[in-house]
Amino acid sequence: SSGTGSFSVGAVTNAVREADTTGVVRIKNPANDTLLLTLSTTLIDDSPITQPAVGFVKVTSKGDSWKYEDSDTDLGTDWRYSTYDDSSWSSGAGQLGFGNDGETTVLASGATTYYFRKSITLDDADTYDEYDIDVTYDDGFVFYVNGTIVADANMTTTSYNHDSLATATVSDNAQYTATIPASSFVDGENILACEVHQASVGSSDLGWDAGLSAREIAEYVLAGPA
Repeated sequence: SSGTGSFSVGAVTNAVREADTTGVVRIKNPANDTLLLTLSTTLIDDSPITQPAVGFVKVTSKGDSWKYEDSDTDLGTDWRYSTYDDSSWSSGAGQLGFGNDGETTVLASGATTYYFRKSITLDDADTYDEYDIDVTYDDGFVFYVNGTIVADANMTTTSYNHDSLATATVSDNAQYTATIPASSFVDGENILACEVHQASVGSSDLGWDAGLSAREIAEYVLAGPA
């Protein structure tokens, strides 16, 4: 239409460009795609882009100590929570298991399911954007944080109990990594718990170990004149 007016143009890109790049805006009539006007200008921006330091902490590492229960007793579900008394459990450094697969702490063989627990303390859990676990296992596992499942492998988690077998056999020790939402954790005490299942009764080996790290994701900040 006739007359004067104004408009603004915005663009987002993650591409790297040199300063003094030429920007072109073409104005068209959308009815017939006729080019009405071409505007060209030089974009000058020498503002620095900086990334703040990203927070990273190892909450627990592979090789740290875990409490464990290897008597093949059906513990139900109470053992996953902070209210459970695990003072009678044994403890040992990872890797835990048997069968000469690299274990530091040797467990009793013959059970279908083995239970592991660890208490960690987070002063300010929501400081971090996400948490990552790094698991060594054989044959299947279900991992809980404060009683809620956050990861699993070779298990049918829609229906399982102490006597459930893992759905697959792994060769020696399998490795598993996953990201856990920060919402899974609370300020203060948090309970990491895992049940490891054999794929067959009387399996010749078992392995378990896990590490947990926390990461703070920082955004890039554009400083200086627009």
